[in-house]
Amino acid sequence: MCTVGVLLVSIFSILGVNLFSGRLHYCTNTAVRSRAECVGDYVTAEGATEVMAWRRIIASGFDNYAQGVLSVFEICTLEMWPDLLVAGVDSQAEPDLGPQRNVRAWLFVYFLLCVCPSCSPRPQQPWVRVRVRVRVRVRAKVRVVN
Repeated sequence: MCTVGVLLVSIFSILGVNLFSGRLHYCTNTAVRSRAECVGDYVTAEGATEVMAWRRIIASGFDNYAQGVLSVFEICTLEMWPDLLVAGVDSQAEPDLGPQRNVRAWLFVYFLLCVCPSCSPRPQQPWVRVRVRVRVRVRAKVRVVN
């Protein structure tokens, strides 16, 4: 059972790296959509000047195999997986482009296939069930001595 789990995590990690590598980033200036344009300073709505930076949408990602394994584990344990789902669905087809809402909505299938095996009921292993039968017989002889 453990080998199958490792195999599934590896498959989904490799698939995730192919689908999302370099695509889960954004520019701090929301008007800029590509990494090449995300250079220099910009003025915020409050009037402050800030330096543009190309950042990750989420802490984990699929930029390499190790990050992919971590992200698939996050999805399978149902821990913050909706954030990955939204970031994946909003990712562009080409790398180094910022997110656009629901541009690749069909990618929800990837996340659904990752989540479904983790939610399936697991059969109870035979070595987990333990039956203990204890019989205690107490016979006491009481003698009354006068």
